[in-house]
Amino acid sequence: WDTRPGPPDDGRPPVAVSPRAQPARSAATMATDRKFEATKVIYTRHTIDPDGAPQHLAQQLINLMVFSTEKKLKTAGQPFAVYHKRDADEIDVQFCLPVEAAVECGDKEAVKYEEIAAFDGKSIVVDGPPTGWQAGYDKVEAAAGQALPKYEVYVKGAKDKAKPADFKTELIIPNK
Repeated sequence: WDTRPGPPDDGRPPVAVSPRAQPARSAATMATDRKFEATKVIYTRHTIDPDGAPQHLAQQLINLMVFSTEKKLKTAGQPFAVYHKRDADEIDVQFCLPVEAAVECGDKEAVKYEEIAAFDGKSIVVDGPPTGWQAGYDKVEAAAGQALPKYEVYVKGAKDKAKPADFKTELIIPNK
């Protein structure tokens, strides 16, 4: 197999290239139906500046993991974020960590508890850092018939000590 990225420059006709030599393709090919099950979560909700979103997201997920450890909670799934509003000036986002059982959270605590209701939606899995997710969002928004709320389930990410190129995120939007 010829593993050169382009055709040979010595006049020979191109040779079939091994599939292993092809650049990796994103899993973001098409939106699929997704049943989001009712989920118990601990969460924090913030209005943030879009420029600081990645750092804020990472810090809030760490805070939720610390809280769950301090309260001896069993987690029940991958962390995720729910974007309730997103524009050029601000983002209203809820950072969630699924837990197995309800938990009492004091009024003064930044962390709250709720059960997110089940819904039917559209889903797409994207690979890599957030800078490459727009095509996936475009597809899932078109399939769902709306843009908000957006759910980002962090299947593999910073909490797994993964490199950004190895991130895997499921984008979910409820059906309109």
